[in-house]
Amino acid sequence: MTGINGITSAIGLLIPLWAGWSLCSFLSRENPPPWRIQLSLSYGVGAGLLSLWMFTLGILHIPFSRLTIGFPLLGFSLICLIASKTNPTNSQSKNTFVREPASPTSSGSELLRPWQAGVILSYIAINVFIIIWQTLNVPVHFFDELATIAFKAKIFFYERGLPDLSALPHSPYPLMVPFLQSWTALSAGEWSDLSIKTGAVLCFLSFLWMQYEFLKRLTSRTHALAGVALLLSANLFCVHATTAYQDFTMMYFNCTTLMLLVFWHASGNLSYLKLSSLMAGFGTFVKLEGTAYLLIHIFVFMIINYSRAPYNRQQKLKNLRLFIVPAVGICLMFHLYKIICYAWLKGIALTEKTRIDFYWGKILLVPHMIKVFLYNIFLTGNWNLVWLLAALSFFPLRRKDKNQAVVIIKTALISYIALYFGVGFLTENYVWIFGESNITGASRLILHYFPLAVLVIVLDSYK
Repeated sequence: MTGINGITSAIGLLIPLWAGWSLCSFLSRENPPPWRIQLSLSYGVGAGLLSLWMFTLGILHIPFSRLTIGFPLLGFSLICLIASKTNPTNSQSKNTFVREPASPTSSGSELLRPWQAGVILSYIAINVFIIIWQTLNVPVHFFDELATIAFKAKIFFYERGLPDLSALPHSPYPLMVPFLQSWTALSAGEWSDLSIKTGAVLCFLSFLWMQYEFLKRLTSRTHALAGVALLLSANLFCVHATTAYQDFTMMYFNCTTLMLLVFWHASGNLSYLKLSSLMAGFGTFVKLEGTAYLLIHIFVFMIINYSRAPYNRQQKLKNLRLFIVPAVGICLMFHLYKIICYAWLKGIALTEKTRIDFYWGKILLVPHMIKVFLYNIFLTGNWNLVWLLAALSFFPLRRKDKNQAVVIIKTALISYIALYFGVGFLTENYVWIFGESNITGASRLILHYFPLAVLVIVLDSYK
């Protein structure tokens, strides 16, 4: 990559970052979250905007280029920033914003000695450096990276548009990550199996910072640092942070949505609710699992919305509209496109890995499914001791959690595990999750909600 191409590639990464920041500023103009949280959301929101815009251009048969993709996003960002700055209540909201959920003042026993803090920070820094170095220096090389994700991105890059989905590998799959990789190559002006992974660095850093900010505001800086270190101790988390797979991106959108819902529950700040809706919707454009996860997000939202005492009926309906409309609307864009343009007009049903495959004999496989799941989380070496520590936090069962954030996250975690078994039990994915082809499929699914186990451990230890 030449110097000029490197500069244009960097600008290409900054465009979705700025677009995400601008949209976050606009949506939260009445009561903005702390800038650190907004920064950790900017790349995700911007990546969602960019990929949906490329999808729209593809439907309209408008060729992909820096001009057709980048300039409209820059114009949109400018409008959002101007609108956020001209809001009459914006200046007051910054002065009156309460950084909830506020953590109690740390006692002396919670403070680390300098050498202890140095050890944890060094461990985090070394791991972050290694992950970034490997991401930027090792090209795509895993099979699924080459055969499906990067392959689609390369087609988008050379075709300068959206081809017939039925001719692509895994045709029903959402297209956010291939679109982002294609945009990286378009920005650089050339295709490179190495440079298309640069966006993964921003995704990794964004999630790591979001996890830290979440734990810091619910516990203490000491616990937040420990949570980040615990997250980085899991081998599979670190491996996927360096790849061009879609699973790390799916994890980022999925877990960030739940963190924002917890912030909304603790503060009542509608900015968090709006942003969580966007993240939940964008997550459905990353992987097919994102649509299933949206059901869990809606379930958690309903629990919070209809159990929180201060909300009257009118406010609950408003909250319902603010969350459901954007999230479900984004989700339906891709699914309706497949139904209308392929199932109805072409008679082609893009249903790979979404078909129901249930028979009563599968009931006999339940013990095997449980064995595979327990083996994966406890004995594979993918997760260190995280799942064991998280499991211990659920006992004794009679204990009542006083921390509502812990209750919400545990409820979501149980829902994900139930969904994990439900997908294997009711669909044709059994062979990929529990059967003979279970090589990485089960671990990659668990990765999507793995950080919640870290949150449970840290929040539970803080009580």
